[in-house]
Amino acid sequence: MLDSTPKFVVTAYLTLNRNETFRIPPEYHKVQVVAGIAWLTIEGSDLVLTPGETACLLSRDPVVVSVLGQQPLELLAWQQEDSPSSPPDKPSAPSHSPVIL
Repeated sequence: MLDSTPKFVVTAYLTLNRNETFRIPPEYHKVQVVAGIAWLTIEGSDLVLTPGETACLLSRDPVVVSVLGQQPLELLAWQQEDSPSSPPDKPSAPSHSPVIL
């Protein structure tokens, strides 16, 4: 029997500092907080994620993420495994400024 469950791979590692925001491109379907607290705005609704929490991004509308609190935010972004624009499956090294996903 074929498994039709979508498979995801980490394709980006994002670090944001206080007062920085980032628009997550629509090809990313899932994010997970590694450190810090994330404030996501999805279709006009707010969602707060803490370390270890994951959000599925089902909307094709822009998703904006920012830091809540003083600690830098470290976030993994996931794409579907079969996505044609998927970069190599090894995440890039962390940085102290937003990276283009």
